[in-house]
Amino acid sequence: MIGPKMIEESREIPEKKKGRVHSEVVVYTGAKHRFAVRGDPRSEREVEQEGQAQDQAVRWLERWFAEGKREV
Repeated sequence: MIGPKMIEESREIPEKKKGRVHSEVVVYTGAKHRFAVRGDPRSEREVEQEGQAQDQAVRWLERWFAEGKREV
């Protein structure tokens, strides 16, 4: 949905706020809008990318919201 220039800008914004913002930008090349929510189950590529996006979300949640774990 966005081009390479905007992707790079998206990465640069949090980097300028080092120490205050934890972020990550992951690009799923060729993914369609809403691919991680309503992907085409007949498309092997969309199914794979949907799974990758879900795994990414779980890792992020585990990292920042794990019970008793506090990372800064």
